[in-house]
Amino acid sequence: MSTRSVLRSLVFVALAVLVAAVLAGCQRPSEPAAATPTAKPPTQPPVTPAAKAPASEPAGSGPDVNAITLELLDGKKVALADHIGKEVVVIDFWATWCHFCMDYMPKFEATVGKYESKGVAFYSVATLDNEPEVRAFIKDHETACPVAYDRDDAIAHLLGIEDLPVMCVIGKDGKLAHKHKGYKSGDERLIEKAIEYALKG
Repeated sequence: MSTRSVLRSLVFVALAVLVAAVLAGCQRPSEPAAATPTAKPPTQPPVTPAAKAPASEPAGSGPDVNAITLELLDGKKVALADHIGKEVVVIDFWATWCHFCMDYMPKFEATVGKYESKGVAFYSVATLDNEPEVRAFIKDHETACPVAYDRDDAIAHLLGIEDLPVMCVIGKDGKLAHKHKGYKSGDERLIEKAIEYALKG
């Protein structure tokens, strides 16, 4: 092969390498695949986890529940202060539109039957609801304990209740001993445990 042919071949190879380098430099770098969005879990009602001593708030903390007066649907009024030193008080806060409340209601009725003769006073309080709807519901559903209506949601605001249902256990000393938010199957045992704990106090 002549020198001219060799030079021509080398020039051709050099041009080929140069073109390849230029093309490589213009190529868009591969982008990482977009992350798959993580679906948020469905909203669940807040539930107070079980504790060794079933008290969701330290002794002496929280609102003054002794100042609460319940207005029963039959027109009577009950001051929680009247129970101090005598009985543990359990209040079930609910609403007609709350399906978790409806799930818990039969369990609450069973708890009433189990403890009402053991020094525990029970009240069912409809709150964050429309009074005519509450009265219509109670007319169609017999309850095992007195039913009160939280007019103007005053008690709900005092106790910081935003989600339902909420079960409050008040000790004989008049202090809030346990506040259980939400309901899922089996939570009634936590409420009963809190009642028994309060009865010992």
